[in-house]
Amino acid sequence: MKCAAFWGLSLVLPGDPSSFLLAWHEAGYSRPKESLWHILPFAILWTIWLLRNDIIFANGRVDPPQLFFLVRSLAALWFKARRVDSVPSMDSIIADPSIADNSSLSNMQPLVVQSWQNPPVGFLKLNVDGAMLCNGSKGGIGGLIRDSCGVWLDKFSHPSNPGPPILPELLAIDHGLAFFFANEKFVKFRLILECDCAVAVEWILNSSLCPSVFEHLVRRFKDLIDAKSVFLRLIPRSINVKADCLAKEGIG
Repeated sequence: MKCAAFWGLSLVLPGDPSSFLLAWHEAGYSRPKESLWHILPFAILWTIWLLRNDIIFANGRVDPPQLFFLVRSLAALWFKARRVDSVPSMDSIIADPSIADNSSLSNMQPLVVQSWQNPPVGFLKLNVDGAMLCNGSKGGIGGLIRDSCGVWLDKFSHPSNPGPPILPELLAIDHGLAFFFANEKFVKFRLILECDCAVAVEWILNSSLCPSVFEHLVRRFKDLIDAKSVFLRLIPRSINVKADCLAKEGIG
């Protein structure tokens, strides 16, 4: 083991995975067994293992912000897999892992299933979504444009770069906006943009929350949203199914 100073305290850092897991368990022994705390160390080790393989076999490099989000994303995914009836969405847990443990099974309420609504006359609605394999190796983006009668006017489905789950969500928004405004037949319409990624919407509304690694990308489409007076809406995942299917098709 190695010693280190942290905030003026002397800490002992475990030098191998077994010691790390044991120390983590001892630190959280009072937490409930279904707590996200007990999932995090496995998400950390698995993400580091994937990064190690990427460095050795694919000339990858250490990207701390990406590593940070991969760990959070994987932990949130596993947490939701174990507690499918939990109210906090995966995106919410990624943004603030503490809410996973603050929501107990006893006070959880069933999710309200809503339906997709046609946009008003004079508007078009763009629904976008991103998808990523659990190991972050392949992603996809998808989106579709519908009119006030609910008619499909256009769609897209493409692969995206590997990375954390938030990346294809952002790329879907970026590509969807460019896709819409590049089409001359849509010029006379106002746009309503809908997505189910709470983190992405939060970063668009408050860019100070966006990590620097994604700042340029978010700024690019945020400026377009502001310039074109796009209406941005966060919707439940249950009513964004068609965009989700297109995103998963994009993975291939």
